[in-house]
Amino acid sequence: MTTSLPAQPTAGRHSAEQAPVPRACIAMLASLAVLALAGCTAGDRLGASGEALTAREEQALELSRTGNHDDARQVYLSMARRSANAERVRYRILAAREAGLDGRHRRALDELLTIEPAPRWLGLWSLAAARSERVLEGAQAAYERLADIDPERFPNIAVDLVRTRSELLFALQRPAEALVELTRLGADFSEGHESTAEFTWSLLREHRSQLSTEGVTGAPLGWIELALLADQLAGDPTEAGAALNGWRRNFPSHPAGSLLESAVRPEICSGLKPPDRLAMLLPGSQPYRTALKSLRDGFLAARYALMSSCGAPEIAFYEVGDSSHAGRQWSRAATEGADFIVGPLLPESVENAAQVAGGLPTLALNRLRDQVPPANFEEFALAPEHEARQAARQALERGLLRALALYPRDAWGQRIYRGFLEEYQAGGGRLIAREQYSLSAVDYSEPIGRLLKISASNRRARMRSLRTAS
Repeated sequence: MTTSLPAQPTAGRHSAEQAPVPRACIAMLASLAVLALAGCTAGDRLGASGEALTAREEQALELSRTGNHDDARQVYLSMARRSANAERVRYRILAAREAGLDGRHRRALDELLTIEPAPRWLGLWSLAAARSERVLEGAQAAYERLADIDPERFPNIAVDLVRTRSELLFALQRPAEALVELTRLGADFSEGHESTAEFTWSLLREHRSQLSTEGVTGAPLGWIELALLADQLAGDPTEAGAALNGWRRNFPSHPAGSLLESAVRPEICSGLKPPDRLAMLLPGSQPYRTALKSLRDGFLAARYALMSSCGAPEIAFYEVGDSSHAGRQWSRAATEGADFIVGPLLPESVENAAQVAGGLPTLALNRLRDQVPPANFEEFALAPEHEARQAARQALERGLLRALALYPRDAWGQRIYRGFLEEYQAGGGRLIAREQYSLSAVDYSEPIGRLLKISASNRRARMRSLRTAS
């Protein structure tokens, strides 16, 4: 605000020298000046109105949000120069904080150490100092800076204080204490419940390796159990729906409940990309009806479980009545829109399907013996020696302690024989005799006869008959 003073009249004066101003006039002018200044605001006297300072602070905040920290810092410094003492300290703290956000932590800390904050700015000062101290001196020094600050005294920055302390506690591998800190946000401060829950889950995801339920109770226990459950289910999300429902029953009013569908389930299912249509080739001949039923029922049960967890594909079943028809059924499934095929089961059917398969992902439920699998053709079965060991254990469990071994005359057969023999003898079984056969043979009566000593028995019978006749 400016005040115009009346000009002194000069007409009628004969001297160029101006007459002295009377003392009464000086006193009057001083009084007018005091009245004029009294009508001005502090912002007017310093060159900025309160509205202008508010607009400048919003500008600084926007610059900081967009990563222009040096520009934000300059705005805060200019505001400090143009503000009253009460606000000047706050703007200096904010300017130093921007230096830290810009990566200049030593400069930020040096500037903060030149400021003696009034009690009302102690929380803001400590928070800015701790962020730079964490980089320069480590998480422990930063946490000690904030440990005794009561967030309730500083409601405007309470959320930032609690979140920063919780991050530091996670960095110090004290997750249970960090979760106790974060629980305060839902109880004592006005921060949005869902926002706090999302922040907590992000910390748990980052520091999951250090989690343990030992000695933890209450809300922190719910957080940790959910994080460990998510890790467990990520490897096999089939039971995710039932498992998450079980967690909800154990922690019915837990703040993490709002994240189950928006964050936790998507994390569990993120690695699963099921096909739209899955075809399954099942053994259709009568001797394998039990295997057909087991495979079909098992896949349907898994599909329904997966449907309630992460979504599941449509399933179509195709029966392979004869092994020679496996290739034809594989081609039919591909033509009818399958983008993944499971099966067939029997070794001969697998070999037949492999002759026509290629390109479309296929998971055969047995192994090829001599063929090289085509592209995208995977074999899912026990290794032959493992199957042989399993057969040996089953025989021992049934008390069958003497055995004969008949196996193919090739490397595959040798693996079967060695696996069976090692497991059987280790369990107290005794191999009486063994015999090999050729996979190309049509008639196996000769090797079976040798194994069972049928020829020797026949010779002994003929000798007895000759002696009797003579």
